[in-house]
Amino acid sequence: MEWWQKNLALKLIALTLAVVTWFYVDSVTSEWRTIERVPVQVRGPAGLVARLDPPTVDVVIRGAHEDLRQVSRQDLYVAVDLDRTEKPGQLTVTLPAAAVRHPPRIQVVEVRPPRVVLQLEAAR
Repeated sequence: MEWWQKNLALKLIALTLAVVTWFYVDSVTSEWRTIERVPVQVRGPAGLVARLDPPTVDVVIRGAHEDLRQVSRQDLYVAVDLDRTEKPGQLTVTLPAAAVRHPPRIQVVEVRPPRVVLQLEAAR
C-alpha cells in the first residue's frame, strides 16, 4: 500500500514528462488540411426533393502527413438524414463533424459552414 508513496516526487516528474512528451509527439506527427467543396448528400423521405444552399462545404481534417496526402474530395461526403421530416418547406440543418463520412485514420475537425439551408419540395 505504501509503494506509491516512495519516491513520490520522482513519480510525479516522470508522469509530467510523459504527458508533455505525448502532447509534443501528437502535435508534431499530426497535420491539418482543408478539403474544399465536399458534397452534401441528403437522404429524405420518398416524395420530397431537397435543394441545398450551399450544396458543398469545406471540411477540415487532421491526421498523419501520409494519410492526409492520400485523401481527396472523392473520399469524403457529408450525410444528412431527413427521414423524420414529412413536410415540404425550408429547413436549416447543422452539420456536425460526425456527419462527415471519411476514410479511417483521419479525424474530421470542422465543417465550414456549419449549417446549410434545405428547401424541401414535393417530387414531380
